[in-house]
Amino acid sequence: AADLAVAAALVSAARGAPLPADAAYFGEVGLLGEVRPVGAADARLREAAGHGFKRAFLPRTEGLQRRDGLELIEIETVDELAERVAG
Repeated sequence: AADLAVAAALVSAARGAPLPADAAYFGEVGLLGEVRPVGAADARLREAAGHGFKRAFLPRTEGLQRRDGLELIEIETVDELAERVAG
């Protein structure tokens, strides 16, 4: 579940650009850079909102909508993550 957060940290370090402090990241990263869903997405979103996060980067999935004040940023690949977090 922490794969996407680690990938975001690596992108941040490689580009010298800080990650947004108000964002949470969760998802599994495959060997080809695809971002895959993890279990308990609803619970993870509730926890992130409860800890004050405003945005959540997560795998593109059906049925998830903005909730608990979180902006959901759905992505499919690590390349897309890199574009979104480090411009």
